[in-house]
Amino acid sequence: MASGDEAAARAAAEGFDGEVVSSQVAGGVWKLLVEAGDAVLAGQPLVVVESMKMEITVHAPCDGRVERLMCSAGQPVGAGQPLLLLR
Repeated sequence: MASGDEAAARAAAEGFDGEVVSSQVAGGVWKLLVEAGDAVLAGQPLVVVESMKMEITVHAPCDGRVERLMCSAGQPVGAGQPLLLLR
């Protein structure tokens, strides 16, 4: 599994110029609330991560469209690991 920095660097190297949305905590992806292609508004819930029996909701930092999901439900994630790309 690539670290958050490696995945973000790879997205930048591939010419991605949007927002990389990352997990703030280490835990597991509990629920995906969007799919690739969905239009989202700033502040909209995108992903729920479970960490230490707490649910942490990751919100959209800006308006955009989900370019690519970089996680799946049940997947463990590290703090700073990219979850999805917004354009």
